[in-house]
Amino acid sequence: MVALDVAMVLRDLWGKLEPQERRRLGEIVRRGRSMSERDKAELKRLVRKLELIDAGRQLVPMVRKRRGRRLRRR
Repeated sequence: MVALDVAMVLRDLWGKLEPQERRRLGEIVRRGRSMSERDKAELKRLVRKLELIDAGRQLVPMVRKRRGRRLRRR
């Protein structure tokens, strides 16, 4: 069930990008460490648009609920 919740959140995130942005993100990531400064800047912009911190905030309560116990805080 947790995997399904994660998949749904990730699908929503992926949908925030336009098709050409999704394609470009894939191209940049496939280059790996050989990307230019321009590519790095574009990668940062696209990742910011995904709002990964908000996704994490959505997932933490789901995981806690499914696990049935509280996670320790550090």
